[in-house]
Amino acid sequence: MGTKLEGFYYAWGIFSNNKLMLFKSIGWGMLNQFMGIVMIWYVAMSLNLNINIIDFCWIMPMLSFVLLLPISFAGVGLRDASLSSMLSVYGATISESITISSIILLGQLSASVVGGVLILIFNTISSEEDI
Repeated sequence: MGTKLEGFYYAWGIFSNNKLMLFKSIGWGMLNQFMGIVMIWYVAMSLNLNINIIDFCWIMPMLSFVLLLPISFAGVGLRDASLSSMLSVYGATISESITISSIILLGQLSASVVGGVLILIFNTISSEEDI
């Protein structure tokens, strides 16, 4: 826990001294979140769910917040239940909610695998250069 706090304070110092970097980071983060919202909105449209994109602008951040709770591995089950309850307000069935939840999980796992492979490749290249 101590090293994580040290890392946080180090990053805080960098961002407090460089406002442009702070705004760029916030901007990229917001763009990333919005792209996720649009992706899930398209998935919902493909399932013939009549849910406005504005509604997904509150559903997805709430889902992200719920997934921060350390209750289950990779949010499986928690994501399903949360989406089912939030999307039921808009008339979505449990199976439609689980489909959307599964697509979100597959997207996250795919991105993690790609990131892991890239880290392995770059770590291998950098360790070969050190030799």
